[in-house]
Amino acid sequence: MNTRVSVVLPTLNCEKYIVQTIESIIGQTFNDFEVIVVNEYGSMDNTKEIIESYCDSRIIIHQNAAKLGLAESLNLGIRIASGEYIARADADDIYSADRLQRQVDYLDSHPGISVCGTWQHHFGNIDRVHRPQEKHEDIKARLLFSCDICHSTLMFRKKDFIVNGLWYNPEYDAEDYELWLRAIDVLKFGTIPAVLCEYRWNGNNITQKKAERIEDEARILIANNLKNHLGVSLLRRDLVLVSDWANPFIKAHGLIKIILLKRELDLLKRIKHANDIVNYYDTNSLKRALRHRWEWALGHEDSSGMAWSVQNEVLYIVKLAIKELWYLLRSALSLGK
Repeated sequence: MNTRVSVVLPTLNCEKYIVQTIESIIGQTFNDFEVIVVNEYGSMDNTKEIIESYCDSRIIIHQNAAKLGLAESLNLGIRIASGEYIARADADDIYSADRLQRQVDYLDSHPGISVCGTWQHHFGNIDRVHRPQEKHEDIKARLLFSCDICHSTLMFRKKDFIVNGLWYNPEYDAEDYELWLRAIDVLKFGTIPAVLCEYRWNGNNITQKKAERIEDEARILIANNLKNHLGVSLLRRDLVLVSDWANPFIKAHGLIKIILLKRELDLLKRIKHANDIVNYYDTNSLKRALRHRWEWALGHEDSSGMAWSVQNEVLYIVKLAIKELWYLLRSALSLGK
């Protein structure tokens, strides 16, 4: 029997927090849903047994017979799902009791929107609220430089993804970012500006090696996106300019910092000029995204600041150059003492 919502929940050695996650899902105020648990092959703890202890017919457990990986486990969950809407969930997150209801109401009242996300509170080793953009054009522009979407908060129309052949690509560790960059061209996105998910950040979410792979993949995805849609090509040495997780600009000093920031500013100018020709991004949305990127490069992305303009930022570069050169001069003089 079909349900309105299928919650797709991949699991792998999640016994420590899975009870909190399951309780937050089955305690939803919206009741017309099923939970598709895809337990990965090789999961060695009691995750499956804990979930099986729930006497809830809405919970369906699929045990992978071979190692699939996250992307293919998600694809499998979507295929199994009977729901009109697919809701993503992670096995250590906690969801507000009204999450499903609010997202169903949103999609029901916005038939032109295919993907609905929410804000997300990161807790544990960090404490911050991730606030993705609300409107489609702003979300699209922010995807230019980062995966500015809270993956485990998303609800989307299953039919729209199936019809457009939008599946997670198992060749990527950044499987979500790769998918959204494809989906944003054919589907509309929206965000409910409210925290409906608690995202646990305990230092074990991702290994350092995987984080480095995701960063490398993200740079390639961004470079390909720039070339395909704006005709802006990057050399391999320019990939540092589209870094996402690690900020290379605030770590640099002296002339290296000045040169990096000047190169970043030149890239932002190229992007703006290219978009003026092809109009792939909404002009105002892109302007806001470029300003956000520049503020991030400077290390103060939350600053409201002045309206982004080439003139303002060139002036900043000049001031920074004077400041850094004075620092280098003082350092050189101190060495001579």
